[in-house]
Order: sequence, then structure tokens, then C-alpha cells
Amino acid sequence: MITYIVSYITYLIYSVKMDRPDLSGAQVFLSKVMYNYYQDDLPVNCFPSLHAANSTLSAYFLSKDSGKSVIFWLIAIGIILSTLFARQHVIADEISGFLVAIFAAKASEKIIPIEEEPGNY
Repeated sequence: MITYIVSYITYLIYSVKMDRPDLSGAQVFLSKVMYNYYQDDLPVNCFPSLHAANSTLSAYFLSKDSGKSVIFWLIAIGIILSTLFARQHVIADEISGFLVAIFAAKASEKIIPIEEEPGNY
């Protein structure tokens, strides 16, 4: 909730639009796929990136509960990079999304501390 509150307040105050390439005359299959994707997904409300924030939050909390933290962080980094390559976001959007997520994670741990599981259920 913290990431969404911070992000939506930012969207209201500082609305950002992403400039994307014109792929309307695309002939290559993957360019046609991206053209169709761009038609459905409006290039607004980019800063901070909720793609980066949600994947960072997931990796942060899943890595606390598992010995496979590298896998979770690699997936989060993959999501962040893919939104850059798909021209969904710029680097500043991704960095701000990451920072908002870390802030939200630390704040939520202060509000609701993560405790050890009880021995017996």
C-alpha cells in the first residue's frame, strides 16, 4: 500500500509521459507485437515505476524467507531491465521505483515486525 500511495500521489503532482517509437508501419513480427502492446498500454504515470517497485518488494520479502534469494533478485532485475528495453520506463523511473519499494519495505517492517514462526501450530 505504501508504494501505491507514494506513486499515485506522485502521478497526481508530477505526471510523466513516456515517448515511444512509432511502430505503426512495422513489418517485423516482434515490432508488430510491441505496436499492439503500445496500443493497449498508455505511456503515462511512469515515475516511479510500479514494475520496479513491485518486483523489488517481492524479491525483498521472498529473499528474507528463503535461501534462494539470488533467484528472486535476478527475476526482479530481469523485470526492471525488460521494462527499460520495452520502452515502458527510463532509468530514473526504475531507480525511483526501487527506492520507493525499499523505503516501503523498511517502513512496513517497523510497523509490522517480522517475527520468527512459532514452533508449534
